[in-house]
Amino acid sequence: MTLQFLSREILLVASEDERSRLLVGQLEAIGFMVTMNSEPNTIKDLLEHKFFAVAVFELDTPAVDFALNMLDFIAKVSPQTHGFVLATRESFHAAVSSYRKGAKDVILYEMENFPYLVDCVVKSATRIAQDQDRDRLLNEMNTVHKQFFKMMLNMHIRLMETETHLRYKEGVGMQELPPLNILIVDSEPTLAAGIMDHLSGEEGWSFTHCTWGSEALDHVASANFQVALVGKHLPDLPGSMISSTIQSTSPSTTILMFDYRGAAEISLYECSTSQEIPLLGSEPAAVAEKLKDIRASIASKSQKEEHIKSFKAQNYDFLQKYSRLKNKYAKLMEKSADNEP
Repeated sequence: MTLQFLSREILLVASEDERSRLLVGQLEAIGFMVTMNSEPNTIKDLLEHKFFAVAVFELDTPAVDFALNMLDFIAKVSPQTHGFVLATRESFHAAVSSYRKGAKDVILYEMENFPYLVDCVVKSATRIAQDQDRDRLLNEMNTVHKQFFKMMLNMHIRLMETETHLRYKEGVGMQELPPLNILIVDSEPTLAAGIMDHLSGEEGWSFTHCTWGSEALDHVASANFQVALVGKHLPDLPGSMISSTIQSTSPSTTILMFDYRGAAEISLYECSTSQEIPLLGSEPAAVAEKLKDIRASIASKSQKEEHIKSFKAQNYDFLQKYSRLKNKYAKLMEKSADNEP
């Protein structure tokens, strides 16, 4: 006979006599591995360090009502173990106490009851394995459902982003994009003026030009800038210090540092990577084009929240059902944990 159990280990706490040897033989004949012991400390040590699917306790071995104490003990150290009590005397108090302490059954310790006892042990070991399989399956299904939900949401967002990128690629007027506030920190007015010539306020561009680093920090403390253009060399403070302060104050701000390499050449750097960004030209027009790319990128990112809202609106019924199932699963797992012996 092939048995599929979580564990084949059985603990039998009983005196060694003809009855116990017969019971051990019957359990081992169907594939269980039986450990028999009657020494209190050894029994506790076994239960603490080894998993037994079933523990069978003779009521008064090695002391009167010792089985009742062991039922309390397995409830603490091994709640998955099913406990059975073998009654060597008829005692209403002992029987009631055994059931209250979580015993699966109380059986008179007589040989004619062994077939019933063995059948109970088999059913308990099978039930433990089935419960484990059920819980494992429910957890796997819950994980897969979460992954599937995320895949659906991400697929929706990617689709919406692709449509947005196509619109931008085909040419979207700046006035259709969210406004952009830009801080320019430069002791020279030429670059700022040149950029403003190419990017008008009517199309949603807003500029604040500061010639001093300390002035720029005052503006950052009181206003929200999506982009900051910071010159490396300022009259009062290093540009790197201004950039670091802005980054710590407003982590979402895109910071670009720039330097002049000559009368007409500009070097632009991404502050987070310190890598030079190649420009197509040496005039402010090249910087303006870079700012347009940044504005389009920021607009695309800001659409993500709107994409999530549209996903919820389009899949309202599904999300309601999904939420109810999640709540049922959580309550089932909570109830299962509360009902463990």
